[in-house]
Amino acid sequence: MTPRIFDDEVLGWLGPIPVTMTMVTSVAASLLVLAFALLASRAVRNRPGSRLAALGRITHRFLSDLVAD
Repeated sequence: MTPRIFDDEVLGWLGPIPVTMTMVTSVAASLLVLAFALLASRAVRNRPGSRLAALGRITHRFLSDLVAD
């Protein structure tokens, strides 16, 4: 029988830490958000008039307003 955590099948173990599909998906999503943030911040610095820089500024303003509210 395969061990389960909160009805999520354990795919493998990273030392004593069980790895589930939820954890893999969360890490992948976090890496995508981090990659976007790094690319957008670089675009704001190096190419301030680009579409990516504008998207980065819009995203930053949205998140800033969300936290302020």
